Order: sequence, then C-alpha cells, then structure tokens
Amino acid sequence: MKINVYNEYGPLKEVIIGDATKLFFPDTHEIEQEEHTAKWKQFVTKHIYTVLRGKKVPNFIAKKFQNELAEFKKILESNGVKVHTVDAVTPTKQDPYGMGQMYARDSTMSVGEHLIEGNVQIEMRKIERRGYK
Repeated sequence: MKINVYNEYGPLKEVIIGDATKLFFPDTHEIEQEEHTAKWKQFVTKHIYTVLRGKKVPNFIAKKFQNELAEFKKILESNGVKVHTVDAVTPTKQDPYGMGQMYARDSTMSVGEHLIEGNVQIEMRKIERRGYK
C-alpha cells in the first residue's frame, strides 16, 4: 500500500484504524501517576493493574471497544472512505505487560510517503506497531 498524506484537511480517502480483538491489561506506568492525572485513574493503574497486568481483558469489556470500532468503520465506509485495520498482535512473554491497539494513530503517523513511528513513553505501546507490518 502506498502512503500519501500531505495535509490534514483534505478529503479522507483511505485510512487505517485500530483493532480491539486482543486486549491485555497493562502494568502501572509513571506517566499515569503524574499529578494532573485523575485520582480514580491513579488508583486503577496503581492497584488494579498491578493485580491484572498481562491478563486478557474480559470479553464483555473488549466487546465494547470492538463495537465502537465496527461502528466507526461503518461510518467511514458510508462516506466513501476505504478502511484498513491493523493486524491483531499477541504480546510475547518478553514484551512489557499490556496490549491495546484501538488507537492506531497514537504510536504511528504518516507524513508524505513516510510512515513515522513516534517516541511513545509507555513501552507496551511500541508492541502495537507490529500490526502495521
């Protein structure tokens, strides 16, 4: 597939969206404990993620993300946009805990004919890039 993005305001013709078929709980991350982070999120990441890290997210939760992406895809296609989805990735035992590929644009972007990998702060987010390969 040839990449060709020269502006952010022209008509969207083709896009890559995320995938939510394989979700795994992350570990805690310093960035989620910063002062400006909501207290409920600090609590969840510090206490709940410590217990659940690396485990598969239950289907009743994952289905919500899957449904949201499916609806998003329908809307895009109904407006004439060709939609691609990243390949689902399964983390290995050597990878940092966690996996969620719902937000395909967070870790990678395109400029002109180049696909650029951003410098993400949370290591598990780098695993998502395998889905573009």
